[in-house]
Amino acid sequence: MPIGIFRKRTRSLLKKRARSFEIVEGYSGYCIYAGGDDVLALLPLETVIECTNALNKAFRQHLQGFQLPDDSGTLSIGVAICHRMEPLSIALEAARSAERAAKQLRNALAVAVHPRSGSSVMVKDPWRDTLLQDWQNSKKALRDGIARGFPYELQHLARQWEGAISHPNLSPHQERELPKRLKKEALRILERKKETGQNAKAIMEEVIDSIQSVDQLKTRADRLAIAHFLTRG
Repeated sequence: MPIGIFRKRTRSLLKKRARSFEIVEGYSGYCIYAGGDDVLALLPLETVIECTNALNKAFRQHLQGFQLPDDSGTLSIGVAICHRMEPLSIALEAARSAERAAKQLRNALAVAVHPRSGSSVMVKDPWRDTLLQDWQNSKKALRDGIARGFPYELQHLARQWEGAISHPNLSPHQERELPKRLKKEALRILERKKETGQNAKAIMEEVIDSIQSVDQLKTRADRLAIAHFLTRG
C-alpha cells in the first residue's frame, strides 16, 4: 500500500474510533472498546436500537472517503439483551453469538434477548432504510397499549403455519392463498385483544398487512417479543 494511502486510512480509522465513542456516549452508553473496525459497548434498552442505526450511518459516511465497490464495505452488529444479574462473560458470549449471526447474513443487524426464564429470541435483518422505523413501530405499539401477550400468540401462529407449509399435500392454490390466510389469522388474534389501544392497533394492522410469508410473520412476531423487553423500563 502506498504510504500516502496508508496514512490517510490510519487517520481515518482514528477519526472513526473517536466517532464511535462519541455516538455511543450520545445514546447514554459506555464504550468499552473501539479499535479498527470493532466496537464493544454497553447501552440502555431505550436507546440501543437507535445507537446501532447511528453507528451504521456513520460507517456509511466513513466509506465515502474511499473509492470502493458498492458491496465491499459491510457492517455487522450483534446486540444481546441479558438480565442484569447475568455474568458479564455470558453476556459477552451472547453478544458475540449475535454478531456471528449478523455476519452470516452479511451487512446486517442481529438482536437477541436472553431472558432468565424462557427461550431466547433473535431477529436478523439486513440494513435497510426502514429498519429503524420497523423497530420503533414495534416499541411504539407496546408503549401505546398493545396486549403484552399478542407477540407470543403471533409466534405460536408462525410455528403452526411452519408445519402447514411443509405438508406434502399442500396445493399450489393453497400456497398462493397463504399470505391472505396468515393476515386473516393475525388480524383475528389482534381483534380478540380488546384492551389494545387504537394507536397500537393501527400500527399492528399496518404491520400485519405487510406479511407475505410465514418467515415474515415470525420475524415480526419475534421483533415484537424483543420490543417487549426494550420497553420494560
